[in-house]
Amino acid sequence: MPKLRTLMLGGLLAAMPAVALADEVPIIEITPGPGQSPSSVRYGASAGSQEAQLLLMVQQLQDEVRTLRGQVESQQYEFDRMKREQDDRYRDLDRRMSLLITGGAAAPTLPAEEGSLEAPAAVEAPSQPSSPLPAPTQGADSGGDDAAYQAAFGLVRERQFDQAAQAFERFVTDYSSSPRVANAYYWLGEIYLAQQKLEASQKAFLQVVDGFAGSPKVPDALYKLGVLQDQLGNAAESARYMERVLQEYPNTSAARLAQNYKR
Repeated sequence: MPKLRTLMLGGLLAAMPAVALADEVPIIEITPGPGQSPSSVRYGASAGSQEAQLLLMVQQLQDEVRTLRGQVESQQYEFDRMKREQDDRYRDLDRRMSLLITGGAAAPTLPAEEGSLEAPAAVEAPSQPSSPLPAPTQGADSGGDDAAYQAAFGLVRERQFDQAAQAFERFVTDYSSSPRVANAYYWLGEIYLAQQKLEASQKAFLQVVDGFAGSPKVPDALYKLGVLQDQLGNAAESARYMERVLQEYPNTSAARLAQNYKR
C-alpha cells in the first residue's frame, strides 16, 4: 500500500509542469513558407521602401513640370503683349502719317528717323512753304544717299508733302543703288495713297514688291496695295493681296493687320 501511494504521488508531480505550460501564451514565429527563403521575406520590406521613393520622385517631377508650364505660359503672355504693342505702334504711325498728309486738325508727330518709334519730335507747320530742294549729286560732300534720304523724310515730318514726294523721286533716280531705295519707294506710295493719287501710289508700292524682294518693306507694301485696291472697289484683288501677305509673311505686323482688315 505505501508503495502504491508513492507511485500515485510521483505521477501527479510529473503531470504538473505540463499543466503549467498549457496555461502560457504561445510564441508565434514567422517562418518562410514553401519555396521562400529568409532573404525573400526581407526583400518585401525593402521593395515597399523603393516604391515610396519612386512615388516621391514622381511627385517632384510633376511639381517641376507644373513650374515649367507656368513659366511657358508667362513667356507666351509676354510675347503676345509685345506683339499687340508692336501692332498698335504700327497702326499709330500709319494713322499719324495719314493725318499729316491729309491735313488733320491736330498736328501729330512722327519719329525722328524713318523706322524708329522712339523720341518723337513735335511737328509744326512752317509759316511759308520751303522751296524744292536742289537735286543732289551722287557722292557729294553733303553725305550722299543717307543725307538725301534724311532730307526727304524731314520734309514729310515738316508736312511739306509735295516737296517730300519730289525729293524721294529724285532720290530713287540719283541713288538707284542705295540700300534705301526700297524705303524711298515705300514712302512715295504712302504719300500718294494719303493724297489719293492712287495710280502713282500703286506704281510706287509695286516697285517695292517687284524690284526689292528681299526688303523688309515688301509685306507692308503688299498690305498697302490691298488697302489701295479696296479703295478702288476691287474687293477680289484686295483680298488677293491680303492673302499673299498672310501666306508669304505670316509672322509680320503687316500679316496681323491684313488678318484684321475689315473684320
